[in-house]
Amino acid sequence: MNKIDSFEALKHLENTGFFIVRNYLKETECQEIIDEITLKINSFSRGDGMDFRHPNFENESSLTKHFLMNKELQNICDSYMQSPLIKKRCQAGLVEHHTNTSISSGGGWHVDKRSKQFKAILYLNTVDDSTGYFCIIPQTSKKLDEFKTVPKFHGDTSMTRFETGELIEKGIFETRVKILGNPGDLILVDTSNIHRGEEIQKGKRYSLTNYYYN
Repeated sequence: MNKIDSFEALKHLENTGFFIVRNYLKETECQEIIDEITLKINSFSRGDGMDFRHPNFENESSLTKHFLMNKELQNICDSYMQSPLIKKRCQAGLVEHHTNTSISSGGGWHVDKRSKQFKAILYLNTVDDSTGYFCIIPQTSKKLDEFKTVPKFHGDTSMTRFETGELIEKGIFETRVKILGNPGDLILVDTSNIHRGEEIQKGKRYSLTNYYYN
């Protein structure tokens, strides 16, 4: 695992809501994790965007556990969140294209919480314009009250979902950042900024996501 410039990471997280670390993990290690996901895919469940997810893949893969337990990532999380860690887990994800079916990771524009939330997202294969890239609208975490929300389901009061039309009307949709990448590229992100996994148009996208609960 490549070393992260913690000062730069924290600065970018505060200023934009995300930081990209290129070539964080070796491609051979990424492929090993993909092979492990393939072997365990029958134990995965469907997420909001009809993607496949395993919520605690650190229990199935030593490389995944090593990623989750990385002290450097933990230190960045602690410094950014300024609150003690309660627990953490690593979710393995597979987004796979199927004709005439809308599939993405997360199911549209949303925030995970309306307060700070740190995640580390690792691309395991090449992610381009067609393969369900991660997309974020920077500097929106402190402006959430300016946008109308839509319920995720009947009776939902979380106020964490947003429609594209609302984002266009408020003039922030064009500021979105598409994060493309290669195997081993890492995204550190505050998911209280509006974001989504784009709908996949072809192929597959494999990823690991560390969830930190502070």
